[in-house]
Amino acid sequence: MCAETNNTKGVSRILVGEDDKFLSNIYKTKLTKIGFQVDHALNGEEALKMAREGEFKNLEPLF
Repeated sequence: MCAETNNTKGVSRILVGEDDKFLSNIYKTKLTKIGFQVDHALNGEEALKMAREGEFKNLEPLF
């Protein structure tokens, strides 16, 4: 997971790379409830691609 804390929308955003659908849904539900905007990648490789090509700035890895 990577978190972006200072985006232009004023919402904390998190990128979740998880190949297990069950866990991914749990993460998304819980993180959304506490105020994060959640982006999901199906695996670590896709997460890296999204991080490089997306609108992410100031990403901080969370493991």
